[in-house]
Amino acid sequence: MSNAQYRNDIDGLRAVAILSVIAFHMSSTLLPGGYLGVDVFFVLSGFLITSILERELSANDFSIWRFYERRIRRILPALLMMLIVVSGFALLILLPADLISYGKSVLATLSFSANINFWLETGYFGRSAEEKPLLHMWSLGVEEQFYVLFPVLLWLIYKFSKNSKLAVVLLITVASFGVNYFLNKIGAANPSFFLLPPRVWELGAGALLALLPQQNALKSYVSNTLAVAGVGLIAFALTRTGAIYNTFPPAFPAVLGTCFCIFAGSQSQPLVNRLLSLKPAVFVGQISYSLYIWHWPVLVFMHYYLVRELSLAENHIALMLIFALGFASWRWIEQPFRSREMSVQKLLKWSAGGALISVVLSGLMIFTSGLPSRLPAEAAKINKSVGQNFRCAIKDAQLFGASRACWLGEPAANIEKASVILFGNSHAQMYAPLVRELAQERYVGAALVPMSGCFPTVIANTDVNCLNMARTNLEEILKLEAAEVVVIALNWPKATASLVDENNQTISGKTEDIIVRSIDHLIKRIEDTGRRVALIGPIAIPGWDVASIVSRERAFGWPQSRDSFEAIQVFKSNYAVAISHFTESLGSRFIRPDNVLCDEHVCHFILEGSAMFADSNHIAKGELFRFKKQFMPLQDLF
Repeated sequence: MSNAQYRNDIDGLRAVAILSVIAFHMSSTLLPGGYLGVDVFFVLSGFLITSILERELSANDFSIWRFYERRIRRILPALLMMLIVVSGFALLILLPADLISYGKSVLATLSFSANINFWLETGYFGRSAEEKPLLHMWSLGVEEQFYVLFPVLLWLIYKFSKNSKLAVVLLITVASFGVNYFLNKIGAANPSFFLLPPRVWELGAGALLALLPQQNALKSYVSNTLAVAGVGLIAFALTRTGAIYNTFPPAFPAVLGTCFCIFAGSQSQPLVNRLLSLKPAVFVGQISYSLYIWHWPVLVFMHYYLVRELSLAENHIALMLIFALGFASWRWIEQPFRSREMSVQKLLKWSAGGALISVVLSGLMIFTSGLPSRLPAEAAKINKSVGQNFRCAIKDAQLFGASRACWLGEPAANIEKASVILFGNSHAQMYAPLVRELAQERYVGAALVPMSGCFPTVIANTDVNCLNMARTNLEEILKLEAAEVVVIALNWPKATASLVDENNQTISGKTEDIIVRSIDHLIKRIEDTGRRVALIGPIAIPGWDVASIVSRERAFGWPQSRDSFEAIQVFKSNYAVAISHFTESLGSRFIRPDNVLCDEHVCHFILEGSAMFADSNHIAKGELFRFKKQFMPLQDLF
């Protein structure tokens, strides 16, 4: 079905994609699935690139260097201009921790690995994501990696087995879909979102359309039905609410719908495709790349400086600025550099110069520790906690139970050798460096079994999927012969939270009583196998990004908008019963981190001028030293 000729309706689909992404980033409630516009882009890229490659390979007119030259013309000039301008604003506005992170993201963008950088650093939907001006470059990283590898693969297929091209691409596409499904199933949502292997299926879907044999023209009613179904699927994907990450790839409806629209318009012009070919839609599609690379930095800098959500008027200003920059970039950067009147030598010279400037600026940011002298010392000190979350090193991660485990220690070893197991959700993970330090002092091995947002409890949990995951992980832990100590940790639910049973039915009664019974049951299950158990108690949770918000407010001279503490009465109203119960039943095996954060009046989110939290609810890795005394009783169990 290959057709490398220009199609207006493809630009119309690009317009749908970019407007959806911008709408989502301006307000996630405006278009809850708008982020899936990127997936529409992936399908279009796979189709267009494969159409061009298939035409040239079939005509024996393929040149890998010519292909890369076209990609450089299309991508680099506008990208480099954006990087230089945004880097200038970053030096003026971003606080040290964010400036260092930004500098690293510039280098990752230039090396076509932005997606890998952000996979290791953050999640796409976290609040800290709103403070990263180049986060949107993850998708460009995916496409760039595809552009590097796929032409070579297709050339090899044509060279050695041309007739197998469709089968090979289909196999790769199905395998990638399977990888995506598997990663989401084991709770590895970040790699499934950011990395190329679990994303290839979307680009592959477009590639398959381009490789389909030529078809007879579709009957009008068939093409119209397909096009309407395609638009319906895209609309469903973009407007739906609910969990961001599901086991089944959430992009599937958008990908399938895009494929339907492309296929329907390949040899006929259904009404939907004619509407997509209208001049306004085509124009937005033509400038979509420049709109995409500029929209996110504009929104980030406005949010970052104002330290709040944008008003309606401010959103309108942002939108106008985005379109002004997008148009200017398309008109005066994209078009001149894509023109053949621009020689290859001049293209490479300007690209090398832009890349060099970007590298120098990023080096300045990184090697000066984010230029902390630009802002008040108190703001710089608070800002140090931003993003200081523990993350499991790739070499230490291994499949385990319903998800995965992380070896805590050096050198890396199999979890079967761990005598200490830290079991729980991200509020177990945040204590992992401290547990690792204590275990190493006793010369014993330790491992983390994370629960990906679920409680470790097995008779009550946030939903039935979490309940099943907790049960599977517990059973696997109890099979570990070397495991002698299990340390349980979780983000203790507040009184207003609801928990469900194995039938996914809400359990009646006070939340605090339910969680106490559930933890008692979990402890008994473990102790009945002869193992020793410790439990890490609750802490007051800010619910807002203390380090980032307070440091920015102080740096930019805004009044502090929220209290950096919680009244002790509020904390006790949520957890006093649980604390009393486990203090009596476990004694020193009940670890009390709240004793560090709380005095007789309040629970502090800032101590001695340092933010205790890396984000809205996780203790900063750099502040864990304050809690070591409370955790020392663990060593008596090791």
